[in-house]
Amino acid sequence: MNKKTTLGLLTALILLVGAYFVFFYKWNGPDNVFQITDAKLVGKIEIEKMEQGTSKEKITLEAAADNAWTVNGKFPANESKIKEFLTTLMEIRVLQPVEPKGQATALSLLKRNHIQVRIWDREGQQMKDYIIGATNSTQTANIFKMGFSDKCYLVSKPALEGYVSVYYSTVLLDWREKIVWNVQGSDLAAIKVTYQPDSLQQSYSLRKEGSEWVTSEGEKTEANRVGAYMELFQGKVFAESFADAAYPGLIDSLARRIPEASIRLATTDKKETELLLFVRPDNANGFFAYLSDKKELLTVQHFVIDKFLKSRAYFLAAPSNPL
Repeated sequence: MNKKTTLGLLTALILLVGAYFVFFYKWNGPDNVFQITDAKLVGKIEIEKMEQGTSKEKITLEAAADNAWTVNGKFPANESKIKEFLTTLMEIRVLQPVEPKGQATALSLLKRNHIQVRIWDREGQQMKDYIIGATNSTQTANIFKMGFSDKCYLVSKPALEGYVSVYYSTVLLDWREKIVWNVQGSDLAAIKVTYQPDSLQQSYSLRKEGSEWVTSEGEKTEANRVGAYMELFQGKVFAESFADAAYPGLIDSLARRIPEASIRLATTDKKETELLLFVRPDNANGFFAYLSDKKELLTVQHFVIDKFLKSRAYFLAAPSNPL
């Protein structure tokens, strides 16, 4: 084999190796794996927004034994939001390391403003600790850095149009479930619906006695209608929105008013929920509302809540025919 042939083969080999690294090789450094492998293992997530070294907002998401999630230890978390976020945690991938000449700039940007993310498993062992910074120029990826590393990477979610940091919100209302109640009809022990004014005597109060339902006055009810009513309670009922920000101070004004309607539910385990409803002059499609134990302004749509607002006559059994 002459020198010319040998040189040609070496050149071809170098080109093949170069092509491999450009097109096929997936860089797998020690600190580029930001994704988790199994969402079912995740038990707690902290997301904290930092600006100029100061914490601006922080949310904590925690999983309970029944797989329900809470926000900041007190509010039910939105199930679909949690599911989407856990999927994102598994799908994020490193596009490439930040170019060497851009590493110092990326670190400087991260130092000033970033989102701190910490993830633990259900045994309390930390799974991930990384920070998220600014987007790239095409807004398709974010700068990511592991907590223990000084190397920065561009990270994205496959098929996502836009940057991945939008999933890491630190706004409480982005994570909360807009739940009014979570009640099954079979778990109810008493129901009271009050209307104001009530010139037609439509308000009603029902309680369960054994397997039957009676009014507060002891009147028998029509079993089929009560049964149909109880079937309306199929678990979670949702508000349209949290409305304090859109209507500042309104909750205090409503608290001094008599509601146009209220629904009080008592379950067999002695828990009570009371929803107070107020007519919305600005929108005929819904109510202003709040739960008596929370005093947080909600909007509730008529098509969601009206089916629970029957009249007293609806439940009463027809009088027996005289012999």
